[in-house]
Amino acid sequence: MRIGDLSTSTAKLKMGTDALRNAWLDVQAEWDDPAARRYEEVFLDPLSPLCKSSMEALNRLAVVFAEAERALAE
Repeated sequence: MRIGDLSTSTAKLKMGTDALRNAWLDVQAEWDDPAARRYEEVFLDPLSPLCKSSMEALNRLAVVFAEAERALAE
């Protein structure tokens, strides 16, 4: 990973988010009661939009870094 390269971080966040979603789907097969629904509502549901906005922000920042790198190379 180069200095300023955010693609690795973005990919790790995406993979972690996907792994969490898949693990939760597995857990739901065995744990389906009000406590499980509350856990999902309180802890898991808020993560999806936060992770999505974080990945979007990382992508925007990567563009800024690339532009700065090009400007410094000139």
